[in-house]
Amino acid sequence: MVGFTMLSSCAALLSLVNKGNAPEQRSTDYDEDLAVHRPVFKPVESPEEIPQGEVLLALDSNEQIRREKTVPINTILDSIAVLNLARNYVDGYTILLYSGNNHEEARRIKGLALNQFPDEISILQFQQPNFRVKLGRFYQQMQAHGLMDSVKFSFPSAIIVPERIPMVSTNSDREDE
Repeated sequence: MVGFTMLSSCAALLSLVNKGNAPEQRSTDYDEDLAVHRPVFKPVESPEEIPQGEVLLALDSNEQIRREKTVPINTILDSIAVLNLARNYVDGYTILLYSGNNHEEARRIKGLALNQFPDEISILQFQQPNFRVKLGRFYQQMQAHGLMDSVKFSFPSAIIVPERIPMVSTNSDREDE
């Protein structure tokens, strides 16, 4: 009852304020031209004169600003390439078929996986105290989902998990060093 009285009194005050002598202002009555604050750019007459990798902006005051874009970008890309050479793995996905502490069960599931999916890599890992059987190495989760549909028939508890996939260097990589 108290809440209803307060709401009705607030509504009465609002109606008194709106009934004052001031005209009501609607959002459609507002108009402001902001064109004076926008910069005006003049087109560049001959794009052949601009050196490759630079951006030329002609402002209204005939002031020209040259910004070299390729040098900082190439520096960043080179540092990323050096960091990637130091990495020994790639973030990817695999299908976890079994996780438990029974070694015989893990070996049996790995054998089933090898028989049913001979083209995929099957791995038996021991991470104390559990044995894990993993199937396949995928760079994208959607690739793992493609195999997951056929795996679910034989291994209903299988799940897709993130995995660090070791990078294997080839002979051509060693010759370049």
